[in-house]
Amino acid sequence: MNRSTPLPAAVIGMVRTMSRAASQVVPTVGPLRYKPTPGFYEQAANVGEGDPGEVVASERIAAYLLPGLKLRARSWRILYRSTRHDDSATVVSGSIYVPRNPRGIIGYAPGTHGLANYSAPSRLIARGVEYEAAFVARLLSLGYAVVLTDYEGLGTPGDHPYIMGRILGRNVLDAVRAARSFDEAGLGSDLPLGIIGYSEGGHASAAAAELHASYAPELDIVGIASGSVPSELESAGDHIEGSFFSFFAGYGALGVNCAYPELNLDQYLTPEGEQTLYRLRRTSIVTAALRGPHFMGVHDIMTENVLRRPDWQARLRENSLGSVAPIAPIYLYTAKHDPLVPPAQTRDLAVRWRARGADVRLTIAPGIDHITGYLLGVDGAVTWLDQQMAGARPMRSSVKISA
Repeated sequence: MNRSTPLPAAVIGMVRTMSRAASQVVPTVGPLRYKPTPGFYEQAANVGEGDPGEVVASERIAAYLLPGLKLRARSWRILYRSTRHDDSATVVSGSIYVPRNPRGIIGYAPGTHGLANYSAPSRLIARGVEYEAAFVARLLSLGYAVVLTDYEGLGTPGDHPYIMGRILGRNVLDAVRAARSFDEAGLGSDLPLGIIGYSEGGHASAAAAELHASYAPELDIVGIASGSVPSELESAGDHIEGSFFSFFAGYGALGVNCAYPELNLDQYLTPEGEQTLYRLRRTSIVTAALRGPHFMGVHDIMTENVLRRPDWQARLRENSLGSVAPIAPIYLYTAKHDPLVPPAQTRDLAVRWRARGADVRLTIAPGIDHITGYLLGVDGAVTWLDQQMAGARPMRSSVKISA
């Protein structure tokens, strides 16, 4: 079934999101103190053994939409247990936000924030500079508690397995487990559960959808909304080589190498490549976008294109999506024109999942790029997820095109 929504409706949705986010703040002086307790993130390396989703450390924080605009929510920074693709244990940082009288829990999978520890959402939101804080506030305004993962290695020591869904999907599911089990938050085990994410978060939330039945079947997730999903990783970076966005290829190579260190990325780097990736490891998405490297070819930094090597392709294929049908209803959305994550990546995922019997709805938002696709598409995703959380019947698989 195809349906069309005009551009004005998408714009109205964006305005609604921002206005409701604004209603969820209290003007204040601050942040006066945003640094974490010394050693908070570093203790992740020494927490012993336990079950995935267990909170091993926490501290209260003040969370801000912007400096001077504090979110109306009880907020914590947390460390919680998770696992990697090989079932080895890891500890991940994140944060939990609880409004008055919460009526559900939503796991929020953040988009690309960078590779440096200072770019972790749980650090940025305490400073009032978290770019997804408005969308967290929107969910709070609807009465949902939100748990926002930082993902492995983004906040805590170590590298970040960028776009490696078999790890990030577990991080998302274990964050939901952590929110439910965290006594201070007081969230009941009977609250409905949902997940939402865009871009890297779209990949992570979609990976969580595929892992749900096998990894966290006890979680009764009623809906997952994933936007602009890089789903076919074997070819996902081809179109950005030599472009303004070429630094994402470096992010991708570092992410694969983090997840699979036996691939030994260093042996393929040129001297310039060593310096380039050294700098990239220390960037946020903002500093990488400003400083680059831009218009970089793979052979500018590598002796061969490792992303085309059979051993690397095999690992990328393991983290691609579409081979397992999610058991929860799915809402996919993407921009009509997205130069960063081609719309076909999300459309083809919908086709593959539907062929396997999944309940999928796909919306093409009228965005002209990656960012406007998010701004113009997220309201539809939130509205759909809110309906699912309220007990709406799952929608039949459909495609909705916003002209």
